[in-house]
Amino acid sequence: MNTIPVFKADWEPMLWRTMSAAAALSAALVLLALLFGAEYNRSTATSVNVNRTYGERLEIDSLMAALLDAETAQRGYIITGDDQFLSPYNAARGRFERAATTLGLTFGHLPGQQRRLAQLREFATAKFAEMEQMVAVRRSLGADAAAAGVSTGQGKLLMDAIGRIHAAMVAEQGRILETGLSRQRDRILVTKRLIWGLVLAMAASAFGLGYLFWRTRKRSHGLALKAVRFGIRQNAIFDAAQDAILLLDPSGEIEMVNPAAERLFDYTGAALLG
Repeated sequence: MNTIPVFKADWEPMLWRTMSAAAALSAALVLLALLFGAEYNRSTATSVNVNRTYGERLEIDSLMAALLDAETAQRGYIITGDDQFLSPYNAARGRFERAATTLGLTFGHLPGQQRRLAQLREFATAKFAEMEQMVAVRRSLGADAAAAGVSTGQGKLLMDAIGRIHAAMVAEQGRILETGLSRQRDRILVTKRLIWGLVLAMAASAFGLGYLFWRTRKRSHGLALKAVRFGIRQNAIFDAAQDAILLLDPSGEIEMVNPAAERLFDYTGAALLG
């Protein structure tokens, strides 16, 4: 016996299934957003550290540049006795002190560099004292006496010591910078992987949703086709029945009649309806 087709239990659209899928997709997106946020913070911190290291390297170089400028101006005064050379000397010493103070603050996280900076400042203080002594000798005793003082090599020994400390500080900053750049490259790589993970997750979600939509449409189409075929069979049975059949609606009005009923009552189906 034919029966009207109905959805099987596993075909019925269940709200909890839809909400579970939506919740899982939302949780995945939230998790990816949190991962992106955390990775962005780490990448930002790495970039800040790299930029700070660059700035510290420039300040280290400015220390040596200031010392060399001061030494050049001092020698110019010793050779010429012209007080105009003392202005760039004083300016260079001021730049040195400012750079050293700045590095003293920024090296708070680098004990090794703090120690080297303290040693460099100690030698630089001795170097400035030696240069000012030669300036005083040039002013009071003349060029020959100042030249003799310079020729002792004390100033050169101090500059050599300062140069070695400066080289050690530059090497350490280079190592720190390379470490920071390596971490930055790692962060970029992780970010790329997260982006590709998001793309793949979205693609998989789109594929899954498309498959579910296709499966639902296929089942709906199959059920609709079964219903149409069932209706055709029922109509064929209804029309071929030898007994008169009238179908009434709940109000008692005739909805359908078969050919046997038309022959029995001698009325057309249209006349009997309603």
